Amino acid sequence: MNNEQKAVLMAIFTALILGFAFFVIVMFLTGCQVAPVRTDYDSKQDYKIADCLYRNQNKPELCMDEMKEGRAVDRYNFCKDEALRDKSHDFEKCWIYRNQK
Repeated sequence: MNNEQKAVLMAIFTALILGFAFFVIVMFLTGCQVAPVRTDYDSKQDYKIADCLYRNQNKPELCMDEMKEGRAVDRYNFCKDEALRDKSHDFEKCWIYRNQK
């Protein structure tokens, strides 16, 4: 092997090592999930849902109560705001209408 061939092989080997290192770093950064941070969420209920889903990644069905409560809070806030609800509905009519299945 002459020096030129050695240089080419060394360049290929270096490129493979750097490519593998880049791949490992990207997989580490994107593959790791971190616990939710309270300040990243608008409401306490949204944080509770995210935290429950984080703690029960393999069993999201354990978070159904938090998700139902979160949807109820959303319905409540919708009906409480006069600008959002139907003009013919007061709060109670809106609440009944939104909660019917």
